[in-house]
Amino acid sequence: MRLPKVEQWAPVEVHWQDSAGGESGWHKPKKHELEIDGCVTIGQVYAIRADRICLVLSRDTSNKNIDSIITIPTIAITAFHALRRIATRA
Repeated sequence: MRLPKVEQWAPVEVHWQDSAGGESGWHKPKKHELEIDGCVTIGQVYAIRADRICLVLSRDTSNKNIDSIITIPTIAITAFHALRRIATRA
């Protein structure tokens, strides 16, 4: 999926397919082991590249510290929505 241009720190909702993993070694897989899980992540854009997007869950108000970083390959993204910012009181 080609992602639209969005500003750094813009709130977004990303729907994506996680890679399926199972037990290593020879075994007879159960049906649920072969299913690929769909995921939804809501966060703030830290960086976007052609092949991936990096989101953070939290940051401080000076933008010097971030927390809960996730990088999602664009090939895994099935839907992308920019969210509206909510005004806060100072």
